[in-house]
Amino acid sequence: GAGAIFSLDSTGTKIVLNAQADVEFQNAASQAALGFTSSSTTASTYTAGGVTASTVVSSDLSISGVTQRASLAQQYNNLLNQITQLAGDASYNGVNLIAGKGNDMNIKFNDTGSSNLNVASVDATASGLGLSAITNSNSSTSQTGLGNFLLNADVNKTLATLTSAGNSLNSAASTLGSNLSVVQNRQDFSKQLINVLQTGSANLTNADLNQEAANSQALSTRQSMGISALSLANSAQQGVLQLLR
Repeated sequence: GAGAIFSLDSTGTKIVLNAQADVEFQNAASQAALGFTSSSTTASTYTAGGVTASTVVSSDLSISGVTQRASLAQQYNNLLNQITQLAGDASYNGVNLIAGKGNDMNIKFNDTGSSNLNVASVDATASGLGLSAITNSNSSTSQTGLGNFLLNADVNKTLATLTSAGNSLNSAASTLGSNLSVVQNRQDFSKQLINVLQTGSANLTNADLNQEAANSQALSTRQSMGISALSLANSAQQGVLQLLR
């Protein structure tokens, strides 16, 4: 912040804070875009290991852009934790279809299991979607801007990763929605079949025995009368034939 001592190397892309930690940028334009500006500078030289180098020292630099981006990086990390926790909490009866692969669910539609549906699980956690937390690193070999969204290029890479994760979620949601439609259709069919079976069972178990006995006797009587009528008709035909002879 204001009052700190910063050294700017001759390339204009590296700032050394209090001769201890440095922040390196891809170019001077990136440095200016982040709010690193100075009101006054003084040139100085130093010798180390027999090598003389020039620096520009500033006593008044603004780093508001870096602070804001560091805050956004922390918010991003918090959201990643929420994504992982939400996926982990989305379980029912011990089955979680979005917290990791290998936890598939097999739904049987009949008593033999010959008719079934296998619902494949997906990994919708932050790591499963390819989303990594923004972590600070003091390593000189680390990627420029790692940890604080310092460069627009790093932010764009993160946006590309988020877009890819969103596409993966849309694909998984479409597959799960299709499976849900199949299950709902089979559920409706099963409900209708249950109603038919219950109606048939009620007709068998809740019948009035006296009424059913009377119905059976009436049916037997109608059958006997039908047979008698047919016999009489045949006899009449035989009598007519005999007269004609």
